[in-house]
Amino acid sequence: PQAAPAKTSQTAAATVASAKPVAQTRMAPEPAASATPASPSNPVGMPATGVAVNWTELVPQLKLSGILQQFAMNCAWQGQDGNKIDLTLEPSCENLLNRERVDRLQDVLREHYGKPVILNISVAKPEAETPAQRAQREQQARLDAATQAIEKDGNVQKILDTFDAKINTNSIQPVK
Repeated sequence: PQAAPAKTSQTAAATVASAKPVAQTRMAPEPAASATPASPSNPVGMPATGVAVNWTELVPQLKLSGILQQFAMNCAWQGQDGNKIDLTLEPSCENLLNRERVDRLQDVLREHYGKPVILNISVAKPEAETPAQRAQREQQARLDAATQAIEKDGNVQKILDTFDAKINTNSIQPVK
């Protein structure tokens, strides 16, 4: 498939094509290695090529905040080859994609791994769950559990029966 015409914004220019790279920042490539061991200057160590990384667990370790955190939370790990990291950005969050955020996230990953990385971000429906999707799924599960607990509570049932009342399920919030 051919790439769509270049899309530009005030802060970045990126090529947009379904499941193709839309933003790539290149740094001086390093020779491919199966893994970079942890060291004082590289506290985490770059994962071996082809090793699955749990992006959902990695994002909180990066200590991001604000819009950069939202950007990362709506990406999913696609893969890695040497120092090249591929992420997929949820299409509904494409508005978060710009050169500045890609560069900032790449800098954070470089600092985390202790070596240069090439960050490649594609806009496409992620194959894996994004951290934002996971957080939403977990929040919904907590809400469902809280709703069930209230509905099954004997004291609540007595009050409902006594006063011919109904539970306003929109008012239920899980305890954190």
